[in-house]
Amino acid sequence: MLTLGGLRRALPLFTFLLLVVGLSACPGQVTMWNFIQYTVYTGGDDLSGGRSIAVAYLTLNNGANYACALNSPGTSVVAVGMPPIPGFGYFSAQTFGNDSTQKVTCQLPASGINIPGSTLTVQMDQRSCDTGCDNWDLEGLAATLYTSNPDTSPGTGTSACLLRAGYFGPGDNGGNPQIFRFKGGQGDGGIVVASLPNPFTLPSCH
Repeated sequence: MLTLGGLRRALPLFTFLLLVVGLSACPGQVTMWNFIQYTVYTGGDDLSGGRSIAVAYLTLNNGANYACALNSPGTSVVAVGMPPIPGFGYFSAQTFGNDSTQKVTCQLPASGINIPGSTLTVQMDQRSCDTGCDNWDLEGLAATLYTSNPDTSPGTGTSACLLRAGYFGPGDNGGNPQIFRFKGGQGDGGIVVASLPNPFTLPSCH
C-alpha cells in the first residue's frame, strides 16, 4: 500500500516563498477579508493539468494557513497535507496554456481574517516523472484581498492589493520567466525542491 508519506517522497516538489506584509483597507481600521483572488500569468511553458497541480498557500504570522489550488479551484486542499495529484484516480486539473492569464478566487474563513503579516508560498506537485516531467514558466503573480466575492458580486465591498510581481503579458520572456521556472526532476522517484535564491520583499503593488 502506498502511504501518504511514500506518495510525498515519490513526487517532485517545487516551491518558492513570497513575503507579504499586513494590510488594512483604511488606516487605523481592521478589515476582515473573506476572499483572495490570484491572477496568474503563464509564459512560454504551460502548466499541464494532466500532470501537475499548483497551490498557493497563505500563511499568517500566527501560523494559520490557507490553501488555494490555482489550476483546480473547486478542489479542496488541506493546508498542511498533500493535495490531490493529477494522474491518480483519473483526476485532472486545468491546464494553464502558454502566454495566458487566469484569475482564481478562493474563499477565506467565513468569519473573515485580518492580515497583520503573512507569507505566500506557491507550490507545484506532480506525479512521478517516469512518463515525462512538467515544467511551468510563471511570469506574473498578483493577489488581491476582498470582503465580497469578486466573481459573484463584482464592484461591491472593499479590496486591497496584497501582491503584484513579475510580468503580465503580452508574450513572455522566453526561458527566463520574470518570477520562476518550475522544472520537473529527471527519472522516477525522489523529491526535487527548487526555490528562489532570495524572497520578494513586499508589498509590491504597482
